[in-house]
Amino acid sequence: NATMKQLKETTSALITVVFLFSGHYGVAFTPSFSHRIIPRLGNVARIARSEIRSDSLQEAERVTFDDDGDNSSAANPASQAGNKDELFSWTEQWYPILPESYLQDQPIPLTLLEKDLVIWKTSSGEISVLEDSCPHRRAPLSTGKIVNGQLACRYHGWRMNPTGICTEIPMDGSQKFSGKFCAKSYHAQVKGGLLWVFMSSDVVVPPPIPQGAADDTGTDDGWMIYTSPVSFLSQIENSFDPTHAPFTHEGSNSFGSEGFSPQNALAMERYELIEPSTILGFALEHSPYQKMPPGSPGITTVRRFVAPCTTVVKSPFFSTNLHFVPSKPGETLIVINFGGGGSKTRKGVPKLVRKMTPKRLRIALKDFVHFAVQVSESRFRFVTQDQQTMQGQDYRKVNDKTWSDMTPTASDAGVKALQRWMGRFGDFGPFPIESSSAHQRKDMSIWDSHGKFCPHC
Repeated sequence: NATMKQLKETTSALITVVFLFSGHYGVAFTPSFSHRIIPRLGNVARIARSEIRSDSLQEAERVTFDDDGDNSSAANPASQAGNKDELFSWTEQWYPILPESYLQDQPIPLTLLEKDLVIWKTSSGEISVLEDSCPHRRAPLSTGKIVNGQLACRYHGWRMNPTGICTEIPMDGSQKFSGKFCAKSYHAQVKGGLLWVFMSSDVVVPPPIPQGAADDTGTDDGWMIYTSPVSFLSQIENSFDPTHAPFTHEGSNSFGSEGFSPQNALAMERYELIEPSTILGFALEHSPYQKMPPGSPGITTVRRFVAPCTTVVKSPFFSTNLHFVPSKPGETLIVINFGGGGSKTRKGVPKLVRKMTPKRLRIALKDFVHFAVQVSESRFRFVTQDQQTMQGQDYRKVNDKTWSDMTPTASDAGVKALQRWMGRFGDFGPFPIESSSAHQRKDMSIWDSHGKFCPHC
């Protein structure tokens, strides 16, 4: 019996490793693999397409192109100045900022919309988001520590409760001044395995998180954050430009050796709006942009923008929510998922594997895989390829005020739709005035971009 138990635990551990690595590193859909699986997904794709398409969509809402292929009006903010409807408020919104599991026994500093925040959790589980500034002498509260359910400033020991009220001043023996000072607090809630914060402290009862922004079916497994030295607009535009992948990511093995190659690029035949653009967002559907096996059914992908910062991607292969959170000019906090909550590529399997695997071994494997992903050459190359390209875009956009994107092909429709939304509703982004110094090319260490937030690291 003891031998069989040991064999069972060893087998479970091996299964866990296989699924963890397949979830974190992705699956390479080679032509032979696609030829076997894609025909079975044809009916699924057609059903999903018929359900999503709206018969009431007006032709005027569709993305169109000029005869000469120039779409400068969509890319040049000056040409859209008079085309605004209801103006979008970037502060009166919910933003996902951390996986719930990142909140442990240390305060975490984070910048959102140029506001420095400190996030912490009491031993009873109450979560607090405060301005990262002590009301005493403006020292950062994030350098302090959590003591008896309060956040103690490291400078002079002033203690703040979860609502930001100062409850104790060590140098005030009579405590006659405690309760008279406070740090600004923000509404926060957990949904879909992520901590969300509402960025207007003036709103007493904030509205609910926008429908579709949070993955309600997900758990905390697989969520990861990192800071990218790229502007919010360039970063989220990139998520609506899938055809950059075969070219920009050539040489990256993040999704298999055959994942990205110019030889596999396919001219996108269709990329069009399926839900009209409103202040809440829009949705598009596109045909494949990489070669598929002969005779394969038309596989389509839906990309949805949920304001203020979420791109929802749904296809027969993959479904996930990508969050691009505006930190400050030239910097974006990216909240992504490599499997588990927020990514439904392995639905049902992780729970079974977790039950079969000893808890201590499961935690050790999770930490090991997390570390391996962070330092892997394929991830570093994949992220750097994007960052170098988009940093170049940022620098030129800020320094050349006459710039206009040329968007003549169907594959440009996603970027055009997002640019039009920003001009029509979003006042061209959360940071309307950006200096060229914010977009100088810069590198970020793994510690600065990810490690300082992450309890695993």
